[in-house]
Amino acid sequence: MVTTVLVDPQSEAVVLPAELVALVARQAVNEGPTRAAWPGLTFYRFEQRVGTHWDKVSSVSLGMVVQGRKRVRAGSINYFYDPFHYLVMKRELRFQAEILQAAPERPFLSFVLQLQPELVNEVYDEMNRLVPDILHIEPTPPTPDVYVMALDQPLVGAVQRFLLALESEPERGVLASTYLREIAYRLLRSEQRVWLLESAARENHGNVITAAIAFMKQEMHHPLSVRDLA
Repeated sequence: MVTTVLVDPQSEAVVLPAELVALVARQAVNEGPTRAAWPGLTFYRFEQRVGTHWDKVSSVSLGMVVQGRKRVRAGSINYFYDPFHYLVMKRELRFQAEILQAAPERPFLSFVLQLQPELVNEVYDEMNRLVPDILHIEPTPPTPDVYVMALDQPLVGAVQRFLLALESEPERGVLASTYLREIAYRLLRSEQRVWLLESAARENHGNVITAAIAFMKQEMHHPLSVRDLA
């Protein structure tokens, strides 16, 4: 059975700034994906609807559509997102995608930003140290592979500052990482912070195991200690 996840339309109160739409449009220069200079950031432009196709993310990723509408299907669940909602996906997730709204005069525009687990955990630790009460976490049921949330102004502002900083080499070097931390902070303030923390923890654990296996293969002809693998 296919399930569709919809977010309360009453929450669709945030209107994306025209400058944010323009920022994405300037970066999404090609039909289809355009990889940015910033690691893990990809912009998308489609000038016509695109049927269902397979795609994959290699890390926990934030997806935002600034123009148009998109459907993502993970397993048997359909998720829809648009300029009123953002989407976050788990690491190594293979999913189906469909571009629902796009035209030459009004192309579909979006981006996907990978969030490294080290960054998420680092921001969480800092938040927990400074203001532990805001991160009080209630027990939750098993989390899905994807979640969709209504956009809020603080997250939109952080994203806009981050993308704007990427257009200037000095700001990209000095400020972009700060705004990326703010994006992680805003996501960790959301109702889905448990989901994000669990996903980051699993990815971090997987990265450690992968690194250990690679090290063992490289050093297989030499004796190894536990300290070597730690």
